[in-house]
Amino acid sequence: MWTRRSVGVLLAVALCVILGSVVSAKAQTIEWAAATTFTDGSQMTAAEQGAMKFYIRARKQGDVSARKYFGETANGVATWAGDFATRFIANGLAAPVAGEMWEVTVSQAFKNPSGVELDSAESAVALYTFPFGPDRTPGTAGTPVVTE
Repeated sequence: MWTRRSVGVLLAVALCVILGSVVSAKAQTIEWAAATTFTDGSQMTAAEQGAMKFYIRARKQGDVSARKYFGETANGVATWAGDFATRFIANGLAAPVAGEMWEVTVSQAFKNPSGVELDSAESAVALYTFPFGPDRTPGTAGTPVVTE
C-alpha cells in the first residue's frame, strides 16, 4: 500500500536519478574572441563578421603531428559546446585519458567575393586537461578559453 512515506521516498529517488543524469553530462565549452580586421588591417563590416566560420582543432600535448579537425561554428558564432571525448573519437583523435593535456586552437575563415574560403592562422593554444576518460562520468568539467 502506498503511504505518504513510500511516495516521498519514491519521489526522492526519482529526483536523484533526474539530477544525477543532468550532473553527469560531459559538456565542455570553447569560447574565443573573433578578429575584427583582415590581415591587411582593413576593418570587417558587421555583415562580414556575421558570415565568419570558425574551425576548431586539437591534439594531445607533445604530439608533433598537425592538430586535427575537431568541430566548427558558422555565422560569426564564437563559441562551441559539446562533449570533447566523443568529438575527439568521432574525428579520428585518440580517446582521451584522465590527466592528459590537450591543445585546442581556433582559426577564422571567410569567403572572399570570388567564393574562395580564406582560413586564418591558428589562434594561440589553449590547454585543456581531461578530468576523466571516456568511460567515467565527470562531476565538473573545466572551460578552456581560446583567444587571439
